[in-house]
Amino acid sequence: MGTAQVNSDTAPLLGTAQETAVRETAVRETAARETAAPETAARETAVRETAVRAGAGEPVAIVGIGCRLPGGIETPAALWQGLRDATVHRGGLLDDITGFDADLFRVPPAEARRMDPRRRIALETAWAALEDARIVHDGPTGSRTGVFLGTTEQGYDGAALPARIARTLGLRGPAPAVPAAGGSSLTAVHLAVRALREGAADLALAGGVDVRRGPRSTLKAEGVRGEGCGIVVLRRLSDALTAGDRVYAVVRGSAVVGSGPHPAGPAAGVVGLLSTALALHHGELPAGEGELGGARTGLVLAEAPYRRRLFVPLAADSAEGLRAAADMLADRIRTGDTWYVPELLGRATGSHRVVAAVAHRGELADALRTHIAARAQDPGRPDALAFCFGGPDTHRLDASRDLLGASRDLLGEPAFRAALDECDRALRPYTGRLVTGRLVTRRSVIPRSVTGELLADRAASGPELFALQTAIARTLSAWGVEPAVVLGEGTGEVAAAVFAGVLPLADAARLITTWSRLVAERADAGSREVDAGAGELAPELERRLGTLRTRLATVPFWSAVTGGYTDGSDLDAAYWARALCAPAPRAEAPRALPGGRALRVLAITPHPGGARQALEDVAAALWCDGFDVDWGAVTGRRRRGGPAPVALTVSGRTARARAENAGRLARHLDGTPDAGLLDVAYTAARHRPHLEYRASVVAASSAEAAEALRALAAGHGHPGLVAGTPDMRAPDMKVPDMRAPDRGTDLAVLFPGEGSRRIGMGRELYAAFPRFRWAFDEVCAALDPHLPLPLVAVLFGAADGPDAVLVQETRFAQPALFAVEVASYRLWESWGVVPAAVAGHAVGEVAAAHVAGVLDLADAARLAAARGRLAQADARPGEFGRVAAQCVFRAPSMTWVSTVTGRAVSADEAADPGYWVRQVRDPVRFVDAIATWERSGAGRYLECGPAGEWDEVRALTRELGVLHVAGQDIDWERVFAGGVPVDLPSYAFQRTSSGAPEPPVKMWGRF
Repeated sequence: MGTAQVNSDTAPLLGTAQETAVRETAVRETAARETAAPETAARETAVRETAVRAGAGEPVAIVGIGCRLPGGIETPAALWQGLRDATVHRGGLLDDITGFDADLFRVPPAEARRMDPRRRIALETAWAALEDARIVHDGPTGSRTGVFLGTTEQGYDGAALPARIARTLGLRGPAPAVPAAGGSSLTAVHLAVRALREGAADLALAGGVDVRRGPRSTLKAEGVRGEGCGIVVLRRLSDALTAGDRVYAVVRGSAVVGSGPHPAGPAAGVVGLLSTALALHHGELPAGEGELGGARTGLVLAEAPYRRRLFVPLAADSAEGLRAAADMLADRIRTGDTWYVPELLGRATGSHRVVAAVAHRGELADALRTHIAARAQDPGRPDALAFCFGGPDTHRLDASRDLLGASRDLLGEPAFRAALDECDRALRPYTGRLVTGRLVTRRSVIPRSVTGELLADRAASGPELFALQTAIARTLSAWGVEPAVVLGEGTGEVAAAVFAGVLPLADAARLITTWSRLVAERADAGSREVDAGAGELAPELERRLGTLRTRLATVPFWSAVTGGYTDGSDLDAAYWARALCAPAPRAEAPRALPGGRALRVLAITPHPGGARQALEDVAAALWCDGFDVDWGAVTGRRRRGGPAPVALTVSGRTARARAENAGRLARHLDGTPDAGLLDVAYTAARHRPHLEYRASVVAASSAEAAEALRALAAGHGHPGLVAGTPDMRAPDMKVPDMRAPDRGTDLAVLFPGEGSRRIGMGRELYAAFPRFRWAFDEVCAALDPHLPLPLVAVLFGAADGPDAVLVQETRFAQPALFAVEVASYRLWESWGVVPAAVAGHAVGEVAAAHVAGVLDLADAARLAAARGRLAQADARPGEFGRVAAQCVFRAPSMTWVSTVTGRAVSADEAADPGYWVRQVRDPVRFVDAIATWERSGAGRYLECGPAGEWDEVRALTRELGVLHVAGQDIDWERVFAGGVPVDLPSYAFQRTSSGAPEPPVKMWGRF
């Protein structure tokens, strides 16, 4: 099923006030921008006009669905099940129109009682639609998000309904009502699509709501106008791809012709839209599907792009064995047994291999027969695989866009998205823009007049190609495809060096942007034959680059400059000037590889269309050639490593709502494998709101998480549970609560002294968190020249080994504490946890001074090592003073509270080497330092150092949950790197009666 059309009768609307109002909104916003910033008005207008022209025919994605329909249908899953069971009817009435969660929307009780029931129902449905779209409720606040709602009345209440909903949700886009009787909901969607394409809105909520006035009945009322509400969340497809949204379906076109009212009511059309979108999403037309509308308002829907295929890898020692395996698989499909386990099938061994890739399981048998017949003979196989990163001959801005999404079930590749985001962070300081944004631009060529500030297309395309190549290579690596050697030509060698590990990403970003800008400047100067005279640029490029950091290769790296392998130590600025200004010819590189082995050379370059399918086909071909492929990763069914604790968050506007949300999440986890817990935690933290009543569960398995959530739902305690309230006091809850001082909410970080030392401290964090590992290695590299033994050998030695006692000696203990504390801080910092103030005790104060910017790492490490020798009596105080005098001190970049004076350290004090001599001998004024913290606004405290228990990862994860419950902002995207959004239970609305219900009456027969 590829496309579908949804129609509904409606009153004539073309050219009416509603469409005019949408256009006028865009005009007013443009005028306001021109008034506020006249110096940039012309440029912004040109960019917007180009965007509008480019988006005039751009598809619009349905990224979220909210519904409230008769029969208790309140989620897309329930609607889909009702459609499959043929239990969805047009003429039903809602079970309850008086109940409303006024607390959730901060609506006073008196106002809630007076509120139009359509507004109450539409508000909750809009919340549910945003939730289904995985958009946090306050994310669109103040944004250009439109509300387009079909109603049955043209009076004030009906006309003001969308505006009131927009005001309650804090939205700032157009909000027209569409009082057009039966087809108003589809007309509202039509207007929303036009607003998105014309640039009047960036996000839209569109649909319809209808509640009958007068007597009601609890019986199904076939033939009467039905009640209900349906709302879709719409985005331009390019924006949806940028955001990594789950796309149900795509609106390709819409039109309004005109007619009279429809007896089914305004919600009927949008229910047809929701049904069709779900059918396209599931690839199935439910048996119970009936008439979806009339024939006056038309929407043409299509399947979301880039749907994933089903992969079945089979291996055997002979062609006969392959045929037998294929027959056995076909039998399992026919009998209904479990058959789709590519992550297990891909582990099979055998010289005869095939991979069938199909859209539907019914195609599998024929596909397997075709592939087996094509590979009847055992082909010769290469010995090794090489990744070859090509140069900038051609590439399109929209290349590889289908890999952007972060959704496991529909589109995109999380590994690609994560790698591209990392490249964006490295490139943006030099380019001022995101590769991701340009990647999803519909037009592959942007007028030069609009991008004049970008110097030239060449200045943009170099970094973009680098980012895409890096992301593609990392995606293949995430799929288990590992090369035996990497090489590159021209600018491609920069990406090759990053993949090989010889060039840090930050240095590579500076290198590629410097080169691209230099080439663009030459082009702007009038030289169109840039490559022909590129050799002249070498001295200037070398001068601009200065010093580049290099590392030893982790993957064999073949140099196009030297014509052989290099360990990376010689890749300085002069090397790259030669590599970029006089690159080796393309044909020479593969032939120049030594060894005489049969080599498969894989070109790492963006694919102009269908990049995901192209990469999947590459993986299939490589697996058939005998190379390893992780089919679990390719298909999104990866079996993650051993259980690791995660922080699972849950919240509610009230304690009761939090309890019910916890209960719902616990029931959801009952059917979730442990491997999916990370994705559940990621979605709860990143794509659900963090309301006033918060809780966090630390768990390493779904069962453990469900147990703690049930305890929260019942008001009981649990070892893995932390809960809190808005004022951080929870007298009604029998769970551990967070109590914060009344003086402030800023975060203060304390670095402890020697009392927390132990053998192996930091070992588990080193194994679990790459950011900790990277920072710890960096600190050890700065400390080791000042120690008699490498710090890692002492700290991570065996607990019962002969050298285990060394960590108790202060000459090792203090540097070890410094290393663990700084690495822990860098890990917290990478998670967005940045303090307003720091302090430290003993050697911890050296760590505090370092993170506050007073000492760079080299000087801080020298000082920490000298302090350890002094405490060990291996050095005299005068020697320590001389070491301090050699350090370069800077003004603090954040509040650093001294435990020597108990006050905030001034710039003059920070620059005094004598301070550190006093710090060693003077008494510690810890209580005074805490009082200074509190007076400066601190109300949250984090001890940044070794855990007091052996399960370091669990202890750190609990601290993360504690900070979250206390209200600390956290970058959950980085905490759950590698997590992908999944469906979670909907919010548990706490509906209370907002007015006396009208007495039910009996209704007989058909009306």
